[in-house]
Amino acid sequence: MIFRIPHFSPPNLPQELFERNQEWITKQLAKISANYPKYKPHTFTRDEEFLMLGKPIKLTFTDGNPEFHKNKLAKWYKSQAMVHFTKGIAQRSIVMGLTIKGLKLSNARMKWGSCSRDGNIRLTWRLIMAPPEIIDYVIVHELAHITHHNHSQDFWSLVESFIPDYKVHRKWLKYNGHLLSLE
Repeated sequence: MIFRIPHFSPPNLPQELFERNQEWITKQLAKISANYPKYKPHTFTRDEEFLMLGKPIKLTFTDGNPEFHKNKLAKWYKSQAMVHFTKGIAQRSIVMGLTIKGLKLSNARMKWGSCSRDGNIRLTWRLIMAPPEIIDYVIVHELAHITHHNHSQDFWSLVESFIPDYKVHRKWLKYNGHLLSLE
């Protein structure tokens, strides 16, 4: 648990806040625990399930070198991501009437994408594990930044005009984003 308090606060304030709000904190942690799907770390040593476009795929590892398997799988995911994202951006940019300068993959764990002022889009390769509609939402979100370099009402209206239920997809990323991992 992290308490953010001003630097000029008394040193005992975090403890006081914790004690005063312990019941509320306990309830919030229980709520979070109930909403977030459990994450099971990958071992790369046996039959394991991984996500690809939101669906589980079962992989069997034959030898005992987990780091080798993890690196090979990451490389495969990256190649699949580039193909899928390139196609998705091409389709959506035509529909939205926008042009990008380039696409690059990032290694970010929780920042799904970014768009520079000159139209370069970066998407984390980990998105390839998400369902197609989530990937599409992130693509539309980043393309909308070509027109609006902020998260203003105009920006969200543009996103909503192409993905009316975008809030559902944002919520999915909030509660399931931690599952898009090889850790």
